Amino acid sequence: MMKHFGVTPYLVFDGDFLPSKAGEEASRAKRREKSREAGLALLKAGKPSQAHRELQKAIDITPEMARALIDELKKHDIPYVVAPYEADAQLVYLESQGTISGIVTEDSDLLVFGAKRLITKLEQHGQCVEVNRRDFAACREVSLTGWTDAQFRHMAIFSGCDYLEGIKAFGLKTAHRLIRQYKT
Repeated sequence: MMKHFGVTPYLVFDGDFLPSKAGEEASRAKRREKSREAGLALLKAGKPSQAHRELQKAIDITPEMARALIDELKKHDIPYVVAPYEADAQLVYLESQGTISGIVTEDSDLLVFGAKRLITKLEQHGQCVEVNRRDFAACREVSLTGWTDAQFRHMAIFSGCDYLEGIKAFGLKTAHRLIRQYKT
Protein backbone atom coordinates (compact mmCIF):
# COMPACT_ATOMS: atom_id res chain seq x y z
CA MET A 1 0.00 0.00 0.00
CA MET A 2 2.79 2.42 0.87
CA LYS A 3 4.68 1.72 -2.34
CA HIS A 4 1.43 2.21 -4.29
CA PHE A 5 1.21 5.75 -2.86
CA GLY A 6 4.88 6.48 -3.60
CA VAL A 7 6.12 5.98 -0.06
CA THR A 8 9.32 4.02 0.49
CA PRO A 9 9.02 2.22 3.81
CA TYR A 10 12.06 1.98 6.05
CA LEU A 11 11.65 -0.77 8.63
CA VAL A 12 13.34 -0.69 12.00
CA PHE A 13 13.49 -3.85 14.08
CA ASP A 14 13.98 -4.08 17.82
CA GLY A 15 17.43 -5.31 18.73
CA ASP A 16 18.67 -6.76 21.99
CA PHE A 17 16.74 -7.04 25.26
CA LEU A 18 16.72 -3.79 27.22
CA PRO A 19 17.32 -4.59 30.92
CA SER A 20 15.64 -1.39 32.11
CA LYS A 21 12.35 -2.65 30.64
CA ALA A 22 12.45 -6.09 32.28
CA GLY A 23 9.32 -5.39 34.36
CA GLU A 24 7.31 -4.21 31.36
CA GLU A 25 8.48 -7.17 29.26
CA ALA A 26 7.39 -9.62 31.99
CA SER A 27 4.01 -7.89 32.19
CA ARG A 28 3.57 -8.12 28.41
CA ALA A 29 4.47 -11.81 28.45
CA LYS A 30 1.77 -12.42 31.08
CA ARG A 31 -0.80 -10.50 29.00
CA ARG A 32 0.12 -12.51 25.90
CA GLU A 33 -0.28 -15.77 27.83
CA LYS A 34 -3.69 -14.70 29.18
CA SER A 35 -4.77 -13.76 25.65
CA ARG A 36 -3.57 -17.12 24.34
CA GLU A 37 -5.53 -18.98 27.01
CA ALA A 38 -8.64 -16.88 26.40
CA GLY A 39 -8.33 -17.38 22.64
CA LEU A 40 -8.04 -21.14 22.95
CA ALA A 41 -11.06 -21.22 25.29
CA LEU A 42 -13.09 -19.16 22.80
CA LEU A 43 -12.02 -21.49 20.00
CA LYS A 44 -13.24 -24.49 21.99
CA ALA A 45 -16.50 -22.65 22.69
CA GLY A 46 -17.09 -22.27 18.93
CA LYS A 47 -16.42 -18.53 18.75
CA PRO A 48 -13.69 -18.31 16.09
CA SER A 49 -13.84 -14.54 15.40
CA GLN A 50 -13.52 -13.67 19.10
CA ALA A 51 -10.79 -16.31 19.43
CA HIS A 52 -8.91 -14.77 16.50
CA ARG A 53 -8.91 -11.33 18.18
CA GLU A 54 -7.55 -12.78 21.43
CA LEU A 55 -4.96 -14.94 19.72
CA GLN A 56 -3.67 -11.92 17.78
CA LYS A 57 -2.87 -10.28 21.12
CA ALA A 58 -0.84 -13.36 22.08
CA ILE A 59 1.64 -13.10 19.19
CA ASP A 60 5.27 -12.50 20.10
CA ILE A 61 7.61 -11.72 17.21
CA THR A 62 10.50 -14.17 17.25
CA PRO A 63 13.97 -13.60 15.78
CA GLU A 64 13.11 -16.22 13.14
CA MET A 65 10.05 -14.24 12.07
CA ALA A 66 12.10 -11.05 11.84
CA ARG A 67 14.78 -12.88 9.82
CA ALA A 68 12.18 -14.15 7.32
CA LEU A 69 10.85 -10.61 6.88
CA ILE A 70 14.37 -9.19 6.47
CA ASP A 71 15.01 -11.74 3.72
CA GLU A 72 11.87 -10.51 1.92
CA LEU A 73 12.86 -6.86 2.40
CA LYS A 74 16.22 -7.59 0.77
CA LYS A 75 14.49 -9.21 -2.23
CA HIS A 76 12.41 -6.05 -2.74
CA ASP A 77 15.19 -3.53 -1.99
CA ILE A 78 13.31 -2.10 1.00
CA PRO A 79 15.66 -0.44 3.50
CA TYR A 80 15.75 -1.67 7.08
CA VAL A 81 17.93 -1.59 10.16
CA VAL A 82 18.09 -3.59 13.38
CA ALA A 83 18.31 -1.17 16.30
CA PRO A 84 20.87 -1.82 19.03
CA TYR A 85 17.99 -2.18 21.51
CA GLU A 86 14.49 -0.76 21.02
CA ALA A 87 13.37 0.55 17.65
CA ASP A 88 11.84 3.69 19.21
CA ALA A 89 15.03 5.68 19.68
CA GLN A 90 16.40 4.49 16.33
CA LEU A 91 13.27 5.69 14.52
CA VAL A 92 13.41 9.12 16.15
CA TYR A 93 17.12 9.36 15.27
CA LEU A 94 16.39 8.49 11.61
CA GLU A 95 13.66 11.14 11.55
CA SER A 96 15.92 13.77 13.13
CA GLN A 97 18.59 13.05 10.51
CA GLY A 98 16.09 13.42 7.64
CA THR A 99 16.43 9.77 6.61
CA ILE A 100 12.69 9.24 7.17
CA SER A 101 9.81 11.73 7.02
CA GLY A 102 7.58 10.25 9.67
CA ILE A 103 7.02 7.20 11.82
CA VAL A 104 4.21 4.69 11.41
CA THR A 105 3.51 2.96 14.70
CA GLU A 106 0.84 2.15 17.27
CA ASP A 107 3.22 3.19 20.06
CA SER A 108 2.74 6.77 21.27
CA ASP A 109 5.97 6.47 23.32
CA LEU A 110 7.79 7.73 20.24
CA LEU A 111 6.40 11.19 20.97
CA VAL A 112 8.22 11.08 24.30
CA PHE A 113 11.42 10.13 22.46
CA GLY A 114 10.96 13.27 20.34
CA ALA A 115 9.21 12.07 17.18
CA LYS A 116 8.03 14.99 15.05
CA ARG A 117 5.45 13.19 12.88
CA LEU A 118 3.70 10.06 14.10
CA ILE A 119 1.26 8.16 11.93
CA THR A 120 -0.99 5.77 13.81
CA LYS A 121 -4.15 3.72 13.23
CA LEU A 122 -3.03 3.12 9.62
CA GLU A 123 -5.62 1.10 7.69
CA GLN A 124 -5.16 -0.90 4.52
CA HIS A 125 -6.56 1.88 2.29
CA GLY A 126 -4.38 4.63 3.76
CA GLN A 127 -6.72 6.07 6.39
CA CYS A 128 -4.72 7.08 9.45
CA VAL A 129 -4.26 9.54 12.27
CA GLU A 130 -1.31 11.90 12.01
CA VAL A 131 0.10 13.35 15.22
CA ASN A 132 2.40 16.23 14.39
CA ARG A 133 4.56 17.68 17.15
CA ARG A 134 4.16 21.21 15.79
CA ASP A 135 0.42 20.89 16.55
CA PHE A 136 0.92 20.14 20.26
CA ALA A 137 0.00 23.72 21.14
CA ALA A 138 -3.51 23.04 19.79
CA CYS A 139 -4.09 20.26 22.32
CA ARG A 140 -7.26 21.04 24.30
CA GLU A 141 -6.99 18.48 27.11
CA VAL A 142 -3.70 19.80 28.45
CA SER A 143 -1.92 22.95 27.31
CA LEU A 144 1.55 22.26 25.95
CA THR A 145 2.16 25.78 24.66
CA GLY A 146 5.73 26.81 25.44
CA TRP A 147 6.69 23.38 26.76
CA THR A 148 10.16 22.02 26.10
CA ASP A 149 10.80 18.45 24.99
CA ALA A 150 12.27 17.78 28.44
CA GLN A 151 9.12 18.98 30.21
CA PHE A 152 6.95 16.85 27.93
CA ARG A 153 9.18 13.84 28.61
CA HIS A 154 9.10 14.48 32.38
CA MET A 155 5.31 14.68 32.30
CA ALA A 156 5.07 11.36 30.46
CA ILE A 157 7.52 9.64 32.81
CA PHE A 158 5.82 11.12 35.87
CA SER A 159 2.43 9.77 34.75
CA GLY A 160 3.85 6.27 34.15
CA CYS A 161 5.89 4.66 31.41
CA ASP A 162 7.41 1.36 30.26
CA TYR A 163 10.53 1.89 32.34
CA LEU A 164 8.98 2.62 35.74
CA GLU A 165 5.81 1.72 37.57
CA GLY A 166 3.45 4.64 37.73
CA ILE A 167 2.27 6.26 40.95
CA LYS A 168 -1.17 4.99 41.95
CA ALA A 169 -4.02 7.38 41.00
CA PHE A 170 -1.49 9.68 39.31
CA GLY A 171 -2.30 10.23 35.64
CA LEU A 172 -1.39 12.52 32.82
CA LYS A 173 -3.48 15.49 34.01
CA THR A 174 -1.90 15.44 37.49
CA ALA A 175 1.58 15.10 35.99
CA HIS A 176 0.81 17.97 33.59
CA ARG A 177 -0.41 20.22 36.41
CA LEU A 178 2.66 19.59 38.58
CA ILE A 179 5.21 19.98 35.77
CA ARG A 180 3.43 23.15 34.67
CA GLN A 181 3.55 24.47 38.23
CA TYR A 182 7.13 23.49 39.15
CA LYS A 183 8.74 23.26 35.66
CA THR A 184 10.60 20.10 36.67
